[in-house]
Amino acid sequence: MKSSPEAELKPNVGKVILYSFLKFLGSLAIIGALLFILNYFIDFGIFSTALEGLSRAGINIDTSNLGKFIMLSVISSFVVAGFVLLLEFQTVSKTRYEFYQDHLTAYQNFLIVQLSEKTIPYQNIVKVTFEEVPLLNVGHINIDLTALPEKSIRLRFIENAGQVASDILKLTTDYKSRMYTQRGEEYKYEDILARTA
Repeated sequence: MKSSPEAELKPNVGKVILYSFLKFLGSLAIIGALLFILNYFIDFGIFSTALEGLSRAGINIDTSNLGKFIMLSVISSFVVAGFVLLLEFQTVSKTRYEFYQDHLTAYQNFLIVQLSEKTIPYQNIVKVTFEEVPLLNVGHINIDLTALPEKSIRLRFIENAGQVASDILKLTTDYKSRMYTQRGEEYKYEDILARTA
């Protein structure tokens, strides 16, 4: 029977979605700025010349609906972005990190499918660091590992990342202290038993 975790940690789903949406808007702004700059320096009239050349070759392209095409492209990009944000919401809302007395278990999912369950013993944790995400008051926690196939694990979009990183470090340090103390006591008993035998 699996014991219940002492603590559970989940990413802030709302801020993950907000961050992704801001990246999407930033991308649209950059593309729009590039198109504006290209129009200023190149003049899109060059494309009408190319389209006229195609019509002479027998390929007719109607440019009267260019405004509708641009509007449809913008709406389509927002629909695709909405779909991607929905997928990200489903994925992030199932991600969690459970802390037990002697190990950490990280559950990573895609939609409703669990992709991986990583068990990380505290004795394999070498270093815990964090980095803040500007403007969102969340952060990413990086846990460096040793003697495992993975060299590190990253806990993304965690509230109060500095305090949580400090708590994780304290948890691992306390575990290692208990483990070394227990091993020291076992060696003492074995040494006493070996001398009395």
